[in-house]
Amino acid sequence: MLPLLDDFLAHLAAERNCSPRTVEAYGCDLRQYARFLARHLNVTAPDPARADALALRGFLGDLARKGGVAGGGRPAGRRTLGRKLAAVRAYYRYG
Repeated sequence: MLPLLDDFLAHLAAERNCSPRTVEAYGCDLRQYARFLARHLNVTAPDPARADALALRGFLGDLARKGGVAGGGRPAGRRTLGRKLAAVRAYYRYG
């Protein structure tokens, strides 16, 4: 799991006044990013500080091709990729 994830989600709800659906979606997106990082970095507890732009591009590319970390799903559309990128960017800005 990502460090500060619960704090970040609380921040979105309380201080940025995001809707509960947005908070839930960002939480799901960031957990999915953490699973990708764990696989990409070959670790059990990913450190987001070790991720670089290439890792983020790999995450988005994986979603666009296979629809997710486990694959088997539909490829993600542009809007979905944009939201996931926004979630990751906001998380890094927060932390």
